Amino acid sequence: MKRKYGYKQGVAFQGNPVLSVYYDGADDMGIHLEMTGQGCRLFELHTSINWHELFYRLVYEYEVNITRLDVAIDDFVGYFKINSLVKN
Repeated sequence: MKRKYGYKQGVAFQGNPVLSVYYDGADDMGIHLEMTGQGCRLFELHTSINWHELFYRLVYEYEVNITRLDVAIDDFVGYFKINSLVKN
């Protein structure tokens, strides 16, 4: 897999870049996990744990330091209103 985000190495689940792990960066970089929406569905298909359990295990059992988490939601129904999401 090609280099990305400053990492020298990377692997993709079944060769598909929708679920990828990048590593071998600078000493302070750790690892980078990238999952698109399709990658999230792949994760759900190939594991028996849910999202809550995954994050619980990462934080409390493995003591992973998550420095950034980007979440995107395609809200075509209107569950979220911009005014209610803005913190005053």
